[in-house]
Amino acid sequence: MKDTFEVFYFFYLVIGALLGTVMEISYVYTLFYAFYHLGFAVFSWEGLFAIVIIIFSMAVWPLIQGILWGPSLVIWIFWDQGTTFLRWLAPGFYVTIG
Repeated sequence: MKDTFEVFYFFYLVIGALLGTVMEISYVYTLFYAFYHLGFAVFSWEGLFAIVIIIFSMAVWPLIQGILWGPSLVIWIFWDQGTTFLRWLAPGFYVTIG
């Protein structure tokens, strides 16, 4: 029984790591999008704060989703608020600035 649980837990974390990788790529896209659209405004306090928030999101949210992707997916399935699967998986691709 213990071996079955370990195998299940391993595959759960592998799937979470794959989903976290997609989220990480979306946040890298967001960072480049922010640099492109903010231009020299990046060097203002607001621009630096935006970059810090994006980098924090790049570091923390993929780790959280990598561990808690199962309950998050169940909530997404049963609590339909018009969010698409891709928006749940990679929210960084839906960022707008301004």
